[in-house]
Amino acid sequence: MENFIKSAGIFHVGFGVRDLEVSRKFYQETMGFTEMVECFDQVNDTMADTFRNTHHVLSGYMFHHRTGGLTLEPIQLQCPTPRAIFTMPQLGDIGPNKVTFAVSNVEKFVTEYQEKVKFLGEPQSVTLPGFGEYTFVFGRDPDNNILEFASWDGATVDQGGTGGIRILGLAVTEMERSKAFYQKHCDMDVVVSEHDRFSGLVSAVSGSPDTRVKSCLLDCGKGSRSPFGTAMLELYEVSSPRGRSIPFGTQWGDFGFMETSTVALGSMYQLAQYYEKEGIEIVQRPTTAVVNKEEGVEYWFMYVRDPDGNFVETVGIHSIR
Repeated sequence: MENFIKSAGIFHVGFGVRDLEVSRKFYQETMGFTEMVECFDQVNDTMADTFRNTHHVLSGYMFHHRTGGLTLEPIQLQCPTPRAIFTMPQLGDIGPNKVTFAVSNVEKFVTEYQEKVKFLGEPQSVTLPGFGEYTFVFGRDPDNNILEFASWDGATVDQGGTGGIRILGLAVTEMERSKAFYQKHCDMDVVVSEHDRFSGLVSAVSGSPDTRVKSCLLDCGKGSRSPFGTAMLELYEVSSPRGRSIPFGTQWGDFGFMETSTVALGSMYQLAQYYEKEGIEIVQRPTTAVVNKEEGVEYWFMYVRDPDGNFVETVGIHSIR
C-alpha cells in the first residue's frame, strides 16, 4: 500500500481572516488572484471531527493567480468566535508562516506597489545552493500575515511582471524530523538542500537582526499530474530567537495561516488507512466537501497533523459518473 501516490503537491493554504471582503479585495484586486475555484457562504457544521461536534459556521473563498501556483483559501469563522493565533506574526512562529509571490523584479515591484502593499525592510539578495540568485523583500497583508515577494531564475510571472504564490513557508521546530515527514508521507523531494543563507537578513519579520535560519526547499514532481496548480514547500527552523510554539487553545479558523493542503490523486480511504498504519493522527476523517453533478465529481478532504501538530489537509477528487 505504501507505493501508491500520497500527494501530487502543495495545493492551497487556508487562513482565518477578520473581514472576508477586505481580504478578497486585497488578494483579487491588488495581487491578481482573479481565478475563482470555489465560493462558499454560511457553511454549517461541515467539519464535525475537527471541531469535535461543536456547532460552527464559516464563509470563504478559494482562488489563485492567473499564472497559477498556490491557491488561497481565506476563511471567516462566524461561530465559534475566532481570535488571533499571534497578534503580530513573526518569521519562525511554528506553522504555515508566509507565502512567497513570484515577481520579475523586486525593486521595480516595490516602487510600483508601495501605495498598495505594506512593505517591510529593504530588498535583499542571496545565492541559494543549486537554485541560483534569489532576491526578496517582505510585506504584510490586511491581517498582518507575512508575505514575501521574490525573483529567481525560472519564476513564472505575467506580462506585468507579477506572478502567483510559488512557495509556502512552514516554520518547524526540528528540520530533519519535518523534512522526513513531508518526504515520506507527502511524496516531497528536496529541491534546495538545507542552508543558512537567510541568517541575518530577516530582521524585518523576525524581531532580531541576528536571527539564525536553517532552510530547505521541497517540491513534488507529481505536481504536473495535479488538476490544480501546485507550489513548493519551504521548511525553515528559526533560532535566536527561537520560533514561538502554537498557542494553547488555537482552533481551526483563528486569524492567521492555519493549514497546509496537498492534493491527492487516488483513494482518500486508502490514504486514511495508510496514515492509521503509520500512527499519524487523523483529525478529520475523509469527508465530502462539494458535489458537482454537472462535472460529475465529488470533492473530498481530510486532516492529519504533522510532527509539530500543524494541520495538513488532503483534497481529493472522486468521479461520480
